[in-house]
Amino acid sequence: MMAIRTCIIATLALGFSGCSLDAPLPADYYSGTDKIAGGKPPTVPVLTFNAATLRFDFTAAVDPETNAEVPTYFVYIYSGVPKTYYQVRDIDNALNTPLPQRAFSITRSGSGTFTVVLTGYDGNRESQITTQNQVTFNLP
Repeated sequence: MMAIRTCIIATLALGFSGCSLDAPLPADYYSGTDKIAGGKPPTVPVLTFNAATLRFDFTAAVDPETNAEVPTYFVYIYSGVPKTYYQVRDIDNALNTPLPQRAFSITRSGSGTFTVVLTGYDGNRESQITTQNQVTFNLP
């Protein structure tokens, strides 16, 4: 019985010694997006604005992994010009596709400067924020 116990302990010790916790990671471990959930972000939707009606029209954001339109768009509305983006608290609306038309309107009371951002969301990643999907405007 003692010999079996010694054999099991020796086997476990040899088995664990094959794994090294401080082994270096491959040189490309942190590079690229293929190791991030969702891969590459969706393309940037192009946002246009009609100031008279407060209506926004936009083009489709495409998920590069599937080459299909993303299932969700997030509409962010900021008072003024934001310094940080992608805050959940700033999401005003989530639009789910397919949409009868790629458009939405906002209702705002008061006056001042506002910024609207629209991102495509593929379930893992959001579109980048650029001048194409961000509109800053003033309300009298």
